[in-house]
Amino acid sequence: SHAIDEEPGLPSYEIMLHHALTVLNDPEGVVPKNLFAWIAVHYPVQSNFRPSASQALQKAFKRGRFEKTKDGKYRLNHAWEGGTVSTRHL
Repeated sequence: SHAIDEEPGLPSYEIMLHHALTVLNDPEGVVPKNLFAWIAVHYPVQSNFRPSASQALQKAFKRGRFEKTKDGKYRLNHAWEGGTVSTRHL
């Protein structure tokens, strides 16, 4: 199959990223490459998963599920309640 998306049977990249952020649980946030490294160890992802995971990270951030610090680290947004629209209007 030519699916560029997730492998069947695997959770979405957003779920994996959420899992990584939950387990790593760094209040300062985690750089993407460390998130991807954690995912590569804990999930049977394909070796070229990073662009897709990176896209998922951006999407989740835009939806307000993750926060991004000034130095480009990510952490969970604990105010997020599952909506698609960020309540912070810039």
